[in-house]
Amino acid sequence: MADRNYLRNPNSPFFSVEDDDVDDDTFLRNSRQAQKLREIEDRALRSAQQSVSILRETEEIGVKTAEELMIQREKLERTEKNLDDINTTLRYSQKHINGIKSVFGGLKNYFSGRGDQKPGQSDPSTSSTNSSSSIASPSGYSASASRKLTEALESKPESQGIHPGLRIRGLSDEDDDVPNLRSPTSSNPLQSRFNQVNEILDKNIDEVGSSLARLKGLAQGLGEEIESQNDLIDRIHDKTDRAEVTVGRQNREIKRLLK
Repeated sequence: MADRNYLRNPNSPFFSVEDDDVDDDTFLRNSRQAQKLREIEDRALRSAQQSVSILRETEEIGVKTAEELMIQREKLERTEKNLDDINTTLRYSQKHINGIKSVFGGLKNYFSGRGDQKPGQSDPSTSSTNSSSSIASPSGYSASASRKLTEALESKPESQGIHPGLRIRGLSDEDDDVPNLRSPTSSNPLQSRFNQVNEILDKNIDEVGSSLARLKGLAQGLGEEIESQNDLIDRIHDKTDRAEVTVGRQNREIKRLLK
């Protein structure tokens, strides 16, 4: 019994009575160190998982914002098209008003004893009215302005496959949880756990990099789309002002004709 040193074999279920105090101290010290190591690993895993969750939520918000912008673009384009139709109708109605003015002017001249005046003499006012009421042709917008945003949205299904359940799982599901580790299969549980932690951290870092790349594409696409829609809004504003001015002028001309 005296020749055997049980401390050299930590896997042995036996211990030396002579070295009982030393063995307890070593066991407690190793246990505290192992516990501290597990706490550090858990904090690292939790922090990485929170970063991934925040990026997932940010990406989801970016995708929803992009979808809303695309819907808004459709509405703005319909508004612009309607304004183009209104301005076209107003241009035709101005021609009709000019024709009515010509007829009324001829009748007025006839009843005023100026029927010998050639009808062509009233053309200058008509032509000036036509020239003043001419409306510039609507300018089209460039569909390539939102190309990056469209590409970012098209890449959404592929990118979402990296973290399934994005739309049905919130941050609270993962913020406070540490990923479950497999049961150690090797003879060294600490080394097995350390390897698993490193594997999970590597995967999380890869996912963070992929999410950041997608977010960058989304940000560039959103910026281009916002600038494009600002130009579209400016065109709508100009066309609205043009239609308002034309309607006001035509109303005044019709009132003068009816007097």
